[in-house]
Amino acid sequence: MNRRALVLPLVVLISATGLLTKGAIEERTAQTEPLVATPIIAAPAPPSSAPSRKQTGGPDDRLAWDIQRLADPATGTIPDDIHRREQIFAAKLPTWQRSAALDRPGNVAAADKLLGWQYRGPWNIGGRTRALAFDISDPTFDTLLAGGISGGMWRTTNDGASWALTTGSSQLHAVSSVAQDVRPGHENVWYYGTGEIRGNSAAGGGAPFRGDGVFKSTDNGLSWSLLPSTNGGDVTVFTGEWQYVHRLAVDTSETVDDEIYAAVYGFIERSTDGGATWTRVLGDAVTQSRYTDVVVSSTGVVYASLSREGGTHGVFRSTDGITWADITPAGLTGYNRIVMALAPSDESILYYLVSDYNSSADEGFFKYQYLSGDGSGPGGFSWDRSAQMLGLPGPGADEPMECYSSYCQAVTVNPVNPEHVYIGGIHLLRSTDGFATNGTDRWIGGWQYADHHADQHWLVFQPGSSVVAYSGSDGGVHRTDNITASTVAWSSLSNGYNTSQFYAVAIDENLPGSDVLIGGMQDNGTWFTSNTNATQPWIEALGGDGSYCAVADASGAVGTYMVSVQNGVVYRMGLDNATGALSSWTRVDPLGGGAYLFINPLMVNPNDTRQLYVASNNGVWRNSDVTAIPLWSNDATSQNWVQLTTVPGASVTALAMTRGANPSLYYGSASGDMYRLNNADTAPAGSAPTLLNMGFDWPVGGYVAGIAIHPTDNNKMLVAVSNYNVSSLFYSDDAGTSWTAVEGNLAGAAGPSARTVAILPVDGTDIFLVGTSTGLYSTFTLAGAGTIWSEESPDLMGNVVVDQLATREADGLIVAGTHGKGVYSLSLQGISAVGNELPRSAMALSQNVPNPFNPMTRIRFELPSAGQTHLVVYDVAGREVRTLVNGDLAAGEHTFSWNGADDAGRQVSAGVYLYHLRSGVVDEVRRMTLVR
Repeated sequence: MNRRALVLPLVVLISATGLLTKGAIEERTAQTEPLVATPIIAAPAPPSSAPSRKQTGGPDDRLAWDIQRLADPATGTIPDDIHRREQIFAAKLPTWQRSAALDRPGNVAAADKLLGWQYRGPWNIGGRTRALAFDISDPTFDTLLAGGISGGMWRTTNDGASWALTTGSSQLHAVSSVAQDVRPGHENVWYYGTGEIRGNSAAGGGAPFRGDGVFKSTDNGLSWSLLPSTNGGDVTVFTGEWQYVHRLAVDTSETVDDEIYAAVYGFIERSTDGGATWTRVLGDAVTQSRYTDVVVSSTGVVYASLSREGGTHGVFRSTDGITWADITPAGLTGYNRIVMALAPSDESILYYLVSDYNSSADEGFFKYQYLSGDGSGPGGFSWDRSAQMLGLPGPGADEPMECYSSYCQAVTVNPVNPEHVYIGGIHLLRSTDGFATNGTDRWIGGWQYADHHADQHWLVFQPGSSVVAYSGSDGGVHRTDNITASTVAWSSLSNGYNTSQFYAVAIDENLPGSDVLIGGMQDNGTWFTSNTNATQPWIEALGGDGSYCAVADASGAVGTYMVSVQNGVVYRMGLDNATGALSSWTRVDPLGGGAYLFINPLMVNPNDTRQLYVASNNGVWRNSDVTAIPLWSNDATSQNWVQLTTVPGASVTALAMTRGANPSLYYGSASGDMYRLNNADTAPAGSAPTLLNMGFDWPVGGYVAGIAIHPTDNNKMLVAVSNYNVSSLFYSDDAGTSWTAVEGNLAGAAGPSARTVAILPVDGTDIFLVGTSTGLYSTFTLAGAGTIWSEESPDLMGNVVVDQLATREADGLIVAGTHGKGVYSLSLQGISAVGNELPRSAMALSQNVPNPFNPMTRIRFELPSAGQTHLVVYDVAGREVRTLVNGDLAAGEHTFSWNGADDAGRQVSAGVYLYHLRSGVVDEVRRMTLVR
């Protein structure tokens, strides 16, 4: 959960709550050429004593939302082991070799028009990283392996300048731990474990990210194969053990056997043949621990931990990996996950960080030193340093250590100094006396730390160095050249480390040819790009957990964007359409709007992008002109808001609107209801919507996750229900009067969860798209239960979660936001209702003035040479409205006016219109808004 807010270069005054002060706002508005900083998103304060770990905007809110949208309505739970079962199910589905639009029967000409699926980025943003290690066989130490819990295993040979994915497309991308066999002659052998029991939203709440055992590489991490001995067996049953591999550790002291330990669900497993076979050496078969950990010293001494709920629990020591001594200190009576680290320069010293210390909401911390014998009783001594965890330095005042009940938890010891210890939770902290006192600790990374990221999972030192260190967090991989410095400086190494987890993506749906794209990510905020080159850095617009977003207007120099964070906070932003530079912002969500979903839907009216619609548990709210809300406020507002409709007893979960005059708003709820409100742009507050009859197959209590309306035929729509074990896809061709289930071959007990849908006309044929928990699927023919869906981009995107789609009919653009592998797009360059391809030229066409306008606007353009010229106005569906110029014009500047009438002299309705200029090499399109 990212609580960092990017602050651009200026000093921002903030209050104790993290909001801009009145004085700062007044100073800001008085500037002639103002400096701009992003708004500060206040984070929830960590709990001090409450036993509940639930945090507003934290992993527990995300978990509750995931359960709500994914659980089987009949049971209230997510089907057991569904993530792995649906992956196996997906492997049997048909795929398109290139894309549906290329490979459909009889298609030839379109092949020359299509570029195929492309990775769009973000090149410079990493995701949740649980595994990180150096390849010690590389003397330059430029080779590292990093594992994303939903992004797979990655490898760099140039210190993070670029990365290559080494996980196979059919292998589970749920990496939780990695270990190299560093013995001479064995360095080519690596292992990675899979599965995460807490925290990953791609898996969904009660369906944790179960893994598929341990994978092994014998070619130095270039390729991997599953160890058959760790395969979970019957995938329909929770087998525990190998579905959650918390940590792997190789015994490097062994000269004969290939000895490796695995800390798995409930047990410590030991193998002496490189993972071919395993033996349980610690744990209780009847009552198992959820969390385990294991570390091995250079001399073969093994330490292990098991969480308190297991029949065997605590901290243990063994010299042979078979016989164990309990070294749990008497004062440690309750605990969740325990993570451990040996001091490399003195392996008699062990440190361990404890979540839910003594069944409280606090974290515990211990130092243990081996003295003699088996290390138990008088053979070892433990220091309880948990009191120091209550007051550690942070971005503001001192605060308690926070690991979110094991969501983010790490400990590392400096290679040359056993008293220099580093612990990670939300923050990364350093102590020079092993956290014996609070006077020697320092905040060195994490939430709100410059050029770093919240939620720490791993810290590793460059071999041979005690100052160069690398961190793995929810923001990817970062490096520091001096972790001992008074102020630690970090640099991101997420250059093509494609593990970012998108909840939402948005494009300007009315502006053909626009490359502008924004997206909101788990833990990483909302970012912007206007470049199709995937290696170009994206620009951050707002921190927090990036949620729903919208591009209201990407024409002109500065565009209007709607950006939201977790729990329904929405900002209107002015961003440079070329660079993403921030020029203005203000908060715009409705005052008194009610409760919001963790990732809460919003949309702009495609016919009048000044109108904003926001979902809540109190129905749908409408803002009649969001552009009129004053700048520089961090507070919710009542200006121009009305509560348009109500929904009894359930949150609104999806929104969609028809195009053209008198638009209808369709929306769904968390209780499985679908509604339509006619004339939604002008309907009064408190309007009563029509409850749609969804038919016999419609799942009672389902979660409506996505609604797609055909861009040129308002009668056609496709709806997705995201719960497991229900009919998930429904189609109507009569504006919602009747519905047909069209899940087809995606149906079944192991079928995927449908997250998002789209309809896009391609060469006169409709292509239907559904983003699911196992990838993106498409079809040209909806045939009820006989519908055949085929996977798009099986090699590039693969079976990754696709949480949201954005499409543009005017130029055939499809954008897919994945939860774990970034963003992809398909550009249908030859398909355009406004004309064929719209090549860019020198900017000859200016923005109309005024805009918005009523009743008249002026359009100015400059021609580089004389010639035949066409200036035509279209509606957003691509239909010609008015021809303003059709003839020869001289070179130079020209101005024409439009009075809002069509070619027959009839006044057209309010909304968004396109004006298209063609003359010689000039071929440009801009957008304007007519108001009534």
